[in-house]
Amino acid sequence: MLAIEHVGEAGFVLKRLSASDVKSLDAVTVPSPYEFPVEGQPNSNLMRELRWYLEDFLDYPFHPETLKAEHVLDALRGWGKAAFNALFNRRDAGTWLGGAGTLHVRSDDPNILSWPWEALFDPQLSYVSQHLSVERRLNKIADPPDLGTLPTDCVNILLVVARPYEADVFKARGTRHPPTPVCSTIPGLFRPTVRPSRLRASSTGRAHLRLRARGTAPIDA
Repeated sequence: MLAIEHVGEAGFVLKRLSASDVKSLDAVTVPSPYEFPVEGQPNSNLMRELRWYLEDFLDYPFHPETLKAEHVLDALRGWGKAAFNALFNRRDAGTWLGGAGTLHVRSDDPNILSWPWEALFDPQLSYVSQHLSVERRLNKIADPPDLGTLPTDCVNILLVVARPYEADVFKARGTRHPPTPVCSTIPGLFRPTVRPSRLRASSTGRAHLRLRARGTAPIDA
């Protein structure tokens, strides 16, 4: 197994991990995709345009947007090739890559983990992710915080809304009504039920509850 370990602001160490030992190469600098240019977009960068390509391009996949999309893909391959050469265009690194089945990217920086590592491009083959699995890992995993005193007379529901700061991305649907006690009914939305077989208590006294929601509700246009 190979690991790309983030060791500084722009430093990365390539390691080969085996059951018997760990070998590593000197740290190198990998260009940031947040600073990598895209042709025709002088005031932007690869990550911003990649997001446009994945989320907005299909809204209008016609000229001139198709030309912009080609530039984004060219920049993605260009970054992948530059990152690959920085990491693997060294003695032993190519041999390590040929015998690996998994590539770990390890960092505690979410920006580094957000880089499109699957786009690492070997000029002699193709994208590295087509030949091995690319996985992300934290360098250090902290102990989970103490949950404190948990309630015994209700069920707390954590509602996660992606990108709440962008109102035009996800329109409110299931959040028309505020969360209600588990034994109540929201007309037209869902009828929650609890079966004893779905309620399991752990050795710590916590319970794991699985809820299924069915039905529909009117959505404001």
